[in-house]
Amino acid sequence: MSDTILWLIGAFAVLGAEMLIGTVYLIAVSAALFCAALCGYLDFSLTVQCSVAAIVTCLGAMGTYFLRTKRKSAAEDVRLDEGNNVIVEKINKDGSAYVNYRGAKWLARAEKGDLKCGFYIIAKIDGNTLVLTEKN
Repeated sequence: MSDTILWLIGAFAVLGAEMLIGTVYLIAVSAALFCAALCGYLDFSLTVQCSVAAIVTCLGAMGTYFLRTKRKSAAEDVRLDEGNNVIVEKINKDGSAYVNYRGAKWLARAEKGDLKCGFYIIAKIDGNTLVLTEKN
């Protein structure tokens, strides 16, 4: 069996595993095996084929890593809670309050000044604390 056929069998096996597992990194490995199969088809030596497979795998994994981290940080930039309304009903001794938001009790504090009973807007979320501003 030729090198090309062996590389293609490996590429399709890895691609099938990718479909079952769902990691994006195996696509890079499968692409590298396809590139090695192309080198085998063009009658390059086995050393060149293995080198191409290794280089394309590394480049593909790094590219996938950077795309995933860029996409993850873009998703973190979407702050869906900011601008929503909450009602402060009771103030704690330390000036904070517990408010009901999205079906759970959240600790809340004022962005500026002290909290008073009333309606507020979520300015940001600091860990597990809602930072509130007064509703105009």
